[in-house]
Amino acid sequence: ARTTSAPDLPTLLEAKVGCLLHRLVNDVEGAKKDVDELRRSFPDYVRGWLWVSELEARNGNIDGAVDALTSYLEKRPDDAYALYQRARHHVSRGRISAAVADLEATKRTSPTALDLQPRVYLANVHLRAGRRDLWIQELEALVKDAPTAATAIEELAKAYLLEKRY
Repeated sequence: ARTTSAPDLPTLLEAKVGCLLHRLVNDVEGAKKDVDELRRSFPDYVRGWLWVSELEARNGNIDGAVDALTSYLEKRPDDAYALYQRARHHVSRGRISAAVADLEATKRTSPTALDLQPRVYLANVHLRAGRRDLWIQELEALVKDAPTAATAIEELAKAYLLEKRY
């Protein structure tokens, strides 16, 4: 592990990785080298797991991405972004109950996190699983939690229209 007098060095390396993975650059190999360096030099820098997950997912290793997010969440169990990402990966693997558990955890700890994306996704997971009642209930709860959020109101209005509840 690297010892340094520059405490922001891991953050700078992380920013470089973000730039390398930007859609206009898309240098996955370069990013992988820097993520490996980040993990090797700063093993206690927990955000490195988020980048490992991103790289695993981009390389099609969804189970590896889930494992990396799980390692991150062991240190930061309430991180809404990590829970949301892991839930999305779980859905892609057909693990609906695991996805719902992650999305419910996000809802409990940060009910309006990430511009309501996890909550809308939770509602849609219920819909795709054929649980229309839970879909509507989640959207109604979302409007109660974020009554001025256009996204929440629009999603509930669309659901009511689809269900002919007007």
